[in-house]
Amino acid sequence: MKRPIQRRVGATLNGPNGTILRRTSKVRSALKHIDDLLAGKDSPQTKLIVSKSINSEELSKHLDAPSIGTLAGENYLNPIAPPYHPEIMDKAVKGNNTLLQALNALVVNCGNVGHTFEYIGKEEEKESPDVIAEKERLEGYVQSPDGCQTFRELKEGYWWDMLRFGYSFIEVGRDGEGKISWYRHIDAKCMRLCGYDPEEVPVSRPVMRGGKIDYINKKEKFRRYMRLNEKLQRPGTYYKEFGDERLVDPKKGSKGGVNLAESATEIIHTRLLPLSCYGNTEWENNFGSVLGAREAEIVNLSFFAGGGKPSIVVLVSGVLTDESITDIEDKFNSGGAKERVHRALVLEASGDQSLSTGIEGNIPSPKIDIKELGSNNKDTFFLEYDKHCAEKVRSSVRLPSIFLGQSENYNYATAQASIECTENQVFGPKRDKFDDMMNNKILAEQGLPSKYWKFTSKATKITDPAGVVSALTALTAAQAVSPNQAIAIYNAIFGGSLAEYEEEWGKVPAFITEMNAAQQAAETAAASQEKMTEFKVKNTSNASKFPGKRPVATVAKTPPVKKPVRQVVSK
Repeated sequence: MKRPIQRRVGATLNGPNGTILRRTSKVRSALKHIDDLLAGKDSPQTKLIVSKSINSEELSKHLDAPSIGTLAGENYLNPIAPPYHPEIMDKAVKGNNTLLQALNALVVNCGNVGHTFEYIGKEEEKESPDVIAEKERLEGYVQSPDGCQTFRELKEGYWWDMLRFGYSFIEVGRDGEGKISWYRHIDAKCMRLCGYDPEEVPVSRPVMRGGKIDYINKKEKFRRYMRLNEKLQRPGTYYKEFGDERLVDPKKGSKGGVNLAESATEIIHTRLLPLSCYGNTEWENNFGSVLGAREAEIVNLSFFAGGGKPSIVVLVSGVLTDESITDIEDKFNSGGAKERVHRALVLEASGDQSLSTGIEGNIPSPKIDIKELGSNNKDTFFLEYDKHCAEKVRSSVRLPSIFLGQSENYNYATAQASIECTENQVFGPKRDKFDDMMNNKILAEQGLPSKYWKFTSKATKITDPAGVVSALTALTAAQAVSPNQAIAIYNAIFGGSLAEYEEEWGKVPAFITEMNAAQQAAETAAASQEKMTEFKVKNTSNASKFPGKRPVATVAKTPPVKKPVRQVVSK
C-alpha cells in the first residue's frame, strides 16, 4: 500500500484531505528564536536569521509561508500561506525599539483622528427629508458597528493589522433584504485566504455613468476565507468574499446546504501594498535591521548583566593561598553586577619554593601587581549600528523622527514642514484607503455610494494659534469671511462651542450685508419718490378740474397722549 502523498505546507504537513499532521522543526526553531530574543536569551538560530548577507532567500527559510495552508492546488478550500508567519511579524514588531513606536504613531494619526460626513449634494436640497434621513442612517452605522465593538476599536484593530502584517479583514453581516446590518474587525493573525472557486458566477454591478446609474453584467470568481481556531489550527470557520450572494456552509466551505440565517458571512479584505494575494508591509524589506537591533540590545544587556569587562587584572609573582583564589573568584563571579562593582579585594600570597636560589635556599618574596583595565561604564556596543537600524526602520514607514519624540535637530520651521509633508504623503493617502472602503462597501446601499453624504476621516490638526488669529484678523478686516465662518474656525482651532447665526446675514461677509442694506434703502427711497410724484400729478389734475379751489390734504389726527396721574395715598 502506497503512503499518501504529503507535502510541506508552511508550518504543517498536510495530507490530501488537508488534515494537520505535524509542525515543522524549522518554524518551531524560528519562533523559539524570536521568543529567546524577547526574553533576552541567546540562541544558535541567530546566525541563521541574522546572517552576514541577509537576503530574501535566506529569510524565507525561516519566515516565508510558515503558516497553516497550501497554494490551493486541487482543493480551493485549503487555506493559502501568507508571505510571512503572522506570529513572527507580531513578535518582531513588539521586540524592536523603534518599529513599535513608529507604527503606534501611524495608528494614532491614521485611525484616531475622528471623522465627519461631507455633504456632496446640491445646496438647495441640503434640508430635504431624504438628505436628513440618509445622514441619520450613515451616522447610525458608524456609531454602533455591531453593538459590541466600537468604531474606534474597529479602526485601531484595522490599522494595527495593516501596518504589522500588510493586510486587514472586516466581517460583514446582512439582513433578510440583503442590506448590511453589522460589521466588525477580525484579527488578521488568525485569518487565512483560500483559493478561488472554479465556478464563475454571473453578477450585475451598478456604476455611475454621466450622473446616472448603469449596470455592468459580467462573470466573477469568488474566494473563500478561513478563520483558524484559538491554537491557530484547523478546523476553522469559512467565510465568503464580499459581494458573493450565494449561500455557503461556514463549516465545510461548500455551496448550498444551509439557509440564509446559517450561511457564512462576508469578508472585506484590504491590502496595504498589493504585492501578494494577502498584501505586504512597508517594513518587511528591513527585517534584518529589525532583528539585528534586537540582537544588539541583547548583547549589551548580557554585557551589563555580567558586570562589563573586568576593571582590574591581578598579576601574581608567587603562590596564592587557597583563600585568596576563592576571594578572586567571588570578586568576579558571585553576586550581581551591581554588587561586584565596588567590592574590596584582599589577597595573601607566599613565595614560590620552586624558585629558591643559593645554598641557603632563599625563596623570593611574592609580588602582586594590580593593573587597571579602564572604566566599566564607558559606553555600550553597536551604538552606530543601532542608530542606522532605527533610521532604516523609520525610513521604511516614511516617518520623521519628530513623531517618535526625537526633536533635537528640529526648529519650529523644520518641524512644521516635516509634519505637513508627512500628513500629505503618508497619513492622508492611508486614511483615503480606509475612507474608500467605508464609502464604496460598508456604507454603500445596493452597491452604490451614498448620494448626498461622504464619509471622510479628519486630517491631523497642523495649526499655529498665533498665525490663525493673525490671518483671521486680516480676513475680517478685508471683510472676506462671514460671521459663521469665523465661528467655525474658532471652534475648530480653539475647541470652542459657539453657535452659528441662523439669520441670512450670518452666512455672508459683512460687506455683502451692508451692500444689501444700502440697496434696499435705495429701493425704498425710490419707491417713496415714485409715490410722491404720483401724488403731485394727481393733485395737479384735481386743481385743473376745480379752478379757484385749493385741494386740501387730509392729515390724520393723532390722539392726545394721556399723562399719568400721580395718586397721593394718605397714611
